[in-house]
Amino acid sequence: MLPDIDIPKTGSGSLLPVSTPRRRTLEHEPAEGTTPPPHHHQYHQHNVTTSSNNNYSNSNNRSPTSKRRMNSVMRYLRPPPRWNTNRWLLALFVLFVVSTVLLKIVLMNTFLRRMKSHDFLRHPDQSKSKSSTTTSTNTSSVSEEKAIIDHVERNEDQRTPEIWKKPRSDNFVRCIGRSKRKSVVGQETGTNGYILVHANGGLNQMKTGISDMITSPTGQIQAQDIEELGKKLVSRLREKGNHYIALHLRYEKDMLAFTGCNHNLSRAQSFELRALRYKTRHWKEKQINGTARRLEGGCPMTPREAAMFLEALGYPPSTKIYIVAGEIFGQRLAVFKKKYPNTFSHSTLATEKELEPFRKRLNKLAGVDYIVALESDVFVYTYDGNMAKAVRGHRIYEGFRKTINPDKESLVRLIDEFDKGLISWEEFSSQVKSTHKDRIGAPSYREVRESPKLEENFYANPLPGCLCEN
Repeated sequence: MLPDIDIPKTGSGSLLPVSTPRRRTLEHEPAEGTTPPPHHHQYHQHNVTTSSNNNYSNSNNRSPTSKRRMNSVMRYLRPPPRWNTNRWLLALFVLFVVSTVLLKIVLMNTFLRRMKSHDFLRHPDQSKSKSSTTTSTNTSSVSEEKAIIDHVERNEDQRTPEIWKKPRSDNFVRCIGRSKRKSVVGQETGTNGYILVHANGGLNQMKTGISDMITSPTGQIQAQDIEELGKKLVSRLREKGNHYIALHLRYEKDMLAFTGCNHNLSRAQSFELRALRYKTRHWKEKQINGTARRLEGGCPMTPREAAMFLEALGYPPSTKIYIVAGEIFGQRLAVFKKKYPNTFSHSTLATEKELEPFRKRLNKLAGVDYIVALESDVFVYTYDGNMAKAVRGHRIYEGFRKTINPDKESLVRLIDEFDKGLISWEEFSSQVKSTHKDRIGAPSYREVRESPKLEENFYANPLPGCLCEN
């Protein structure tokens, strides 16, 4: 409270001069030099005392300027209610975010401590959902079955010549089984017959070919006819228990024109291939040095080179060989048949009646060749194209069936040295065998490279991904 103000009485003795601060005359005060009304002293004393306790009750007694100043100060000191509400909401949101992050970190650390190394790479054991009795029974049955299979394979290996033996792959099993899903009503649903693969690289030509060869213009699926004819040809090749080789001899006109390879061809044949290459617009590369490409291993093997390769590996002239290809360019297959007379193709192994539904449908015949190549005892491909990649990867998935991948860069060098008389046949054969002893389709992991285009094609080697080490 403000102290009481002593006002000097009128008529008293002389007073000392008192300096009084100048202040602005209020509306209710009398002008200076005039006599205030009798009740002014009491009213002023009462107003000063009560104004400190209740500013708002006497606001009407203030000047407009004072009112405006007071309102400005009050607005500054008392922010609107929404300001506090927004700040509280922001604080709660920040607290929620921080708590969520901390909780996630704690849960992940707990989860990782409980996980074993490489658990994400292991195939989930679907038998865990069953009872322990069923699990033990199934495990013992699988063990007995595997023991029988191993025993049979060992006996067969003892009787099978080395050239027909497939690489060992005892510790690898398929691991693409999907977990069972339940429908809305709670019943288990079976597979829908499709597999979804995310892989590096594509098989554009094979994709078009497969969709072409299994359907007719009416939309009718014709894969069954292709499979039946393929099995018939396999059965005929295996008569009397003989083994056979499927040779993907990609020495065809379109492939030679695409790669620019013209080794040992006549000038007219080379010009014909060059004209086809320039005529095909979607082939980007036009000027090609065929000789340099062959020395780099980028050309499909010629029929003569393929015959020398098989002979050097130890396959006798009586070996049955199925040619997985279309028409061989330049009648060069005669050179191959001279060394291996038991050479067949779908044109010579099937009857005219059997081939009638496949006339003018090369993609359907390619499907027949695919089945025969898949079921062969040995698969050899002379050019690493889409068809060869698909067959190779499928054979790996089926149990690492013997698949020979020629080292063409080394092979053409050895053939040229042999033709020049620089090495003998024995030395040539010895070097070919030593070079290809580890190129027969044994298990090897597909390495991850800087980009998908640089790493091995998934279709050519589905390990890892579809095969797991047991």
